[in-house]
Amino acid sequence: MKSKRLILVTGMPRSGTTAVGEVLGKAAGTAVLHEPLNYLVGLNDVRHYFAFPGGGEVSAASFDQWVEDMRALRLRYKPGLFPREKGLRRLTKQIIGGRAVNSYRRCKWTPGLDTLIWKDPFAALAAGYLHERHGLQVVVTLRSPWAVAASFKRMGWAFDLDEIMTRLRSAGRGDYSFDDGLWIRSNEPVANAALLWFLVYSSLEDLLTQEDGLIGLSLDELIRYPTTVYAELFDRLGLAWTDPIAQAVIDRYQGEKSDLKAPMGAKAHDRNRDISFMNQYWRNLLDSSEQALVSDVCGELWEVLGSLRLVDESSTELT
Repeated sequence: MKSKRLILVTGMPRSGTTAVGEVLGKAAGTAVLHEPLNYLVGLNDVRHYFAFPGGGEVSAASFDQWVEDMRALRLRYKPGLFPREKGLRRLTKQIIGGRAVNSYRRCKWTPGLDTLIWKDPFAALAAGYLHERHGLQVVVTLRSPWAVAASFKRMGWAFDLDEIMTRLRSAGRGDYSFDDGLWIRSNEPVANAALLWFLVYSSLEDLLTQEDGLIGLSLDELIRYPTTVYAELFDRLGLAWTDPIAQAVIDRYQGEKSDLKAPMGAKAHDRNRDISFMNQYWRNLLDSSEQALVSDVCGELWEVLGSLRLVDESSTELT
């Protein structure tokens, strides 16, 4: 099978990678490869969340082989079961597999496929390596740390930051200093989100601010000017922008959903949410001390990254 081009869409979990990946996957000759580096549902050989070369059990050679296997669509996935899934849902997934493995099957069955949209927040700590070593174009979604922290709180999420820091240090990437009192709280969702947000984006800051580096995609900008921003993104990635894709973007980002507001419960991907509302509802979920914690950890870095834009906001043709 002919080797495929790879475009990586990454960023913090809960930063919009799914929506961006799905829109890019509407371009001719593309299909979405969903989270092969997801520890629970991704490739068989992935042993950690946020794998990167030189971190833990993953050598640079092994990581490079994963990339080549993706290009060749020569992958072996886990069944795709989450621990919380029970009963009929679990049985169904045991038979047909989960979202990740089924995205791989769709890629293999897509006629005329030449470009894989690799959607994967768990590749965030490897994004710089993938760009510099393998020449991948990388789109990094940028969502405010307060919104991400609120989403972690809503979901009850927390990743093992001690384990991630151990691997970063083993790879010579652990030059971080955090307050001991804050780190003690690192298993709490809000503190966990803030610390992880900083680890992810501080590792990408230099490449995000270089002209020929990674492509930073602001969710604030995307929500305000969806068709203009996506048209520019498609152009930079060499993908064909068409009227049907533009209409799909309008339907997704500007549809009239007056009765639909904040995401509900602990559901990761809620199709009924109001996209224009999702980046602001954190104000109702985080108390003042939680907002201050996020500001202390991430505020200075967000001042830099939150100002990144794909389009000129002085233009009169923004839509």
